[in-house]
Amino acid sequence: MTAVPDWARSPGARRWAFSLAGVTAYGLALWWGYRTFAVVTYPYLGFTYRTPDALGVLVAAVGLTGLAVLLPRLVRRPGDFMVWFFFAVVIAPAALVPSWTHDLSPHEARVFTVVALTSFALIVVANRWFPLPSWNPPRLRSRDVVLVYAVLSLGTYGSLLTIMGSNLEVTTLTGVRELRILYLERVSQGGPLVAYLVAVQANVANPLLLLRGLQRHSWCLVAIAVLGQVVIYSATGYRTTLLTVPAVLAIAWMARRLGGRIPGPIIPSALGGASILGTTTALTTGWVTLGLLVTVRMLCLPAVIALAHVDTFSDSPKARWAYSFAGPFLDYPYDEVPALMVGNLMTGDSANYANSGFLGDGYANLGYPGVLIEAALLALVLAALNYASRGLSPAVVATMVLAPAMVAANISAFTAILSGGLAATFVAALLMPREGWEESERPWFPLRRRASTSTTPA
Repeated sequence: MTAVPDWARSPGARRWAFSLAGVTAYGLALWWGYRTFAVVTYPYLGFTYRTPDALGVLVAAVGLTGLAVLLPRLVRRPGDFMVWFFFAVVIAPAALVPSWTHDLSPHEARVFTVVALTSFALIVVANRWFPLPSWNPPRLRSRDVVLVYAVLSLGTYGSLLTIMGSNLEVTTLTGVRELRILYLERVSQGGPLVAYLVAVQANVANPLLLLRGLQRHSWCLVAIAVLGQVVIYSATGYRTTLLTVPAVLAIAWMARRLGGRIPGPIIPSALGGASILGTTTALTTGWVTLGLLVTVRMLCLPAVIALAHVDTFSDSPKARWAYSFAGPFLDYPYDEVPALMVGNLMTGDSANYANSGFLGDGYANLGYPGVLIEAALLALVLAALNYASRGLSPAVVATMVLAPAMVAANISAFTAILSGGLAATFVAALLMPREGWEESERPWFPLRRRASTSTTPA
């Protein structure tokens, strides 16, 4: 029997092997869901298919494996959670999907894959080694946090009631388009303050309140947080608002079971498992909700939208953010914002916004240098969050960036800072008290046992 060489038994070699196996399994799950479900069921969303480009798949697999080795094993800081989430939701699909779609030629698809991997490597390296200052600001007291939450809630729910009225109705997760359009119209008439309040309440305040209630076994706090998310969802149609509830429950349960630790690889494992389950149930039973939310909306469609941005602006003038913060200094060459242009070209719907994350939005504004610029901005944001959250437990940091990560994966890095709640997350992490987040040792749902009334005979 041939002896196993020493290098093959080293921790580094084992990590490379496990990373390669994980990337292979995740890639196969993504390809299967795309090929058998997304393309067949939702071709009108822009899904196309061709025989996979072997070289493109190889480049993606090698790059993704190298990135997986660099990613932190445990979630200790906000940046750790966000890089794992972006790896699963943004980078892996963006690296693999171009190899089997018609959006770009094989050569253009490989270039896009390399740029996506390189830009994300910048974010990963900055998250691990960016130097952080040592100054600690004064923190708020617990009673001050209660007052801030009460004032924020009063402003948020009062504003929603003012612009949307009292006729709130909880719609299905797959039927929110009309509600979302109505909400955006009302917000455009009432000003952006309402949108910012909703982002802070739904993405930061309520998830943290939910975690606090779960850890302290305060079911009143849990009810307030869940009810608040339901109200915001029924007024805005934002799926992220509802999806944060089971996600925070999973984070709290995992931290409790694993002694406060949260393994990073659990994030792509959970999403890959949900994608397989959703695709399987859609193909076997016809129930498409889970497959639509995870396989299509969360994993495949963002990659296709990013490719559509590249295809649309490859031979056209770049936007240069002139429709946004650069507007006072630069002329904008179009009548519509890039997301609306791409959405119209993809679906033929002039009212469809095809928002993209830093890959598609960066390219639309400045080509591939724009992708690197938005990646560098995200790296700085992650470093700021890591600094602000020192002293907080893994469950708290994962909860506070959960919803902002979901939002930032699908919008510009510049927009994600304010509209996505990243700035609010930074302020909350910087000022919130460090005490009071300890996990209660009691079980969540203790079983009451009747005391025994038997006596021992004399």
